[in-house]
Amino acid sequence: MMKKLLGLALLMMLSIGAYSQSAIGIRGGVFGVDGNSYGGLEVSYTRIGSMELDFGWTGNNSYKFTYLKQFGLVGDANNFLLYAGLGAGLGAISSQFHANAAVDVGVSWKLLNFLQLSLDYRPEWAITSNSYTETSFSWNNIALGLRYAF
Repeated sequence: MMKKLLGLALLMMLSIGAYSQSAIGIRGGVFGVDGNSYGGLEVSYTRIGSMELDFGWTGNNSYKFTYLKQFGLVGDANNFLLYAGLGAGLGAISSQFHANAAVDVGVSWKLLNFLQLSLDYRPEWAITSNSYTETSFSWNNIALGLRYAF
């Protein structure tokens, strides 16, 4: 099941096409489920200041696919950008499905014309409930992104 979801996520990322100011890389940090934080990595594709697709997994049998629509607030995608966004995520923890809504606030820097560095904060609200998502809000989701910009 996880291989199918990973394949689907990568196919979706690649099928979007190469647009100007796109970036692909990793987003890693502290993610949380109801206050239980864990470190993790996500494969991340972004059109800088426009949208972001992430597929993440951890060693504790959990994975999640997240889509965010982003809006540039200050700056531009070529250098420094302060952005905010809204989105949703789907995933599973130990074979238990979950869905969530998310907001995103962050800053990105485009360095050396090919490297994007970002730091963002993404609180999430559970739409579905299972034994891992007993409360509806997860505040501890902060991550550093490192992506190749093209």
